[in-house]
Amino acid sequence: MANVIVYGLVKGLHDLATAIWIGGLIQLSLVVLPAFKDRLKEDKELRPLLMDIQKRLSIKKGFDEKSGDCKE
Repeated sequence: MANVIVYGLVKGLHDLATAIWIGGLIQLSLVVLPAFKDRLKEDKELRPLLMDIQKRLSIKKGFDEKSGDCKE
């Protein structure tokens, strides 16, 4: 009986991690890559774009755009 419970928990965690991973791939393909393509067509620097993307995707607030550091 305990083996069934452990198997269920492990399978559930695996499915959750897979869903999070797939969600990250979808977000990358729909948000980040189009922004890179547009920026590369304009021959502009990528650093400001990377800073904007990091700010948008960051859970942590207080991101310092000039130095690239996160403040707590």
